[in-house]
Amino acid sequence: MADRFNPEVEAALRDAGWTPGRHLSPDAVTAMHRAVAAGRGRYDGQLTSAYLADPVLAEFGGLVIARDGAGVDLNPRPFAIDPSLAVRNVETLIDVGRAMGSTLYPLGVEGMDEAVLAITDQGKVISIDPVGEWFLGNTFDEALDTLVTGRTPRPVGPEDGRTPPWVPPSEHPTESLPLGSLRRPVGAAFFLPKTPFNLHYMWLPNTLIRMGIVPLADPTNPGRFNVNEWGGMRCEVHVLDLDFYTVLLLAFDLRDYFDQRAEATRETAAGATGEDGTRIDGTTVGRAFQVACSALAPDLQAAFLHVHRVPDLLRFAAEVELDVVTVDGDALLDRGFDMLYLTDQVDYDVAGTLEIRPRYELPVSGGRLVLADTRPS
Repeated sequence: MADRFNPEVEAALRDAGWTPGRHLSPDAVTAMHRAVAAGRGRYDGQLTSAYLADPVLAEFGGLVIARDGAGVDLNPRPFAIDPSLAVRNVETLIDVGRAMGSTLYPLGVEGMDEAVLAITDQGKVISIDPVGEWFLGNTFDEALDTLVTGRTPRPVGPEDGRTPPWVPPSEHPTESLPLGSLRRPVGAAFFLPKTPFNLHYMWLPNTLIRMGIVPLADPTNPGRFNVNEWGGMRCEVHVLDLDFYTVLLLAFDLRDYFDQRAEATRETAAGATGEDGTRIDGTTVGRAFQVACSALAPDLQAAFLHVHRVPDLLRFAAEVELDVVTVDGDALLDRGFDMLYLTDQVDYDVAGTLEIRPRYELPVSGGRLVLADTRPS
């Protein structure tokens, strides 16, 4: 046991009441979990993943650990190992977990509630305070050494779980990326300006509400929202934090879209047609896309409805950012989107192209909504 902790850390642990072999009863650990489960974030989000926290709580739960004197880099703050003390921070843990691409579970608090201690679904331990997220160690033992000795923690980085969500599986580059339980290689993407205020757990549901969508926190994954219905289909919600834009992406099943298209074709009254009978858009999702673009104006910079199978819809949307940020309207038109929204605040220089190759357009607030169908010039 002498090799497990350095003398300074072990002395602080023993002063707090820890001894080698300490083990709380299962009932005591369960009581902590019940307190966490009672906490709720917005839209009924809750924290559920606790199995990696169990060994930590069983050995150290209930301890308040402190030491006197200056640390290596900082003055160490006392900290308590009790997740029930962090219940009011459920929403923060959900939001940070979504941004990191990990599921977080509270371990306790640091100082006078200045920071929350949490463990990731990889067993790494971090501290979250109003300034940011800080990496304490790959294991709880490493985190104890950082906290007790007063070493400066580094900011949480990509290697700690903060990875872009659009990286495809390299072993099957030609297959559609499975999103959730179904393969949903098509969908709609909405490009909005990136700001420091685009925190997922606040920005995402607020944006969905603007579009007329009721967001629901996933009961098994607090970092995810479900959309039970948009445009007549169940959708998966994804957020891409790109260099210049935050992109809301609603992915749906291609078969569901084909069913809508077949229904719109059979019932011409469901949608408008051009003078020559060419469809404009009669699908429910097409009308929902039109409403969403108007609802998100004037913030919306560009948006597309893409119904052609691609190997990876998330990476495809990320690649489109270059065309949006460089204001390359012709490149966007050439991608063959079923519907393409371009804000009228930015000159995408598409007027000349559309005079040569006119397309059907739909009325929309804040910009122009161009369809894939060409119309007679």
